[in-house]
Amino acid sequence: MLFLRLVFSPYQIEIASLCQRIEIKPNMAEGALATLLNQSILDIEDGLEYYAADAVSCKCIITEDIEDFHFSDIEILSCEEFFKKHLHL
Repeated sequence: MLFLRLVFSPYQIEIASLCQRIEIKPNMAEGALATLLNQSILDIEDGLEYYAADAVSCKCIITEDIEDFHFSDIEILSCEEFFKKHLHL
């Protein structure tokens, strides 16, 4: 760990730790097309996130912009809501 501290910033170490605990999924062309065709989606990035999550059967999307996902069939939670519901904090 000392070596990591000398080479990487605390922020980079936290990101590396997070990446070991999550799985990052790609977004396919189908998700991009679905985003463009869905007139309920006002922000393209939200649409891409939604369809990427949907493609891999995510149970929830964690965001602080909950209202941006008004079109979602997937549960949308804030960070605090996620921690309370799933981590019992």
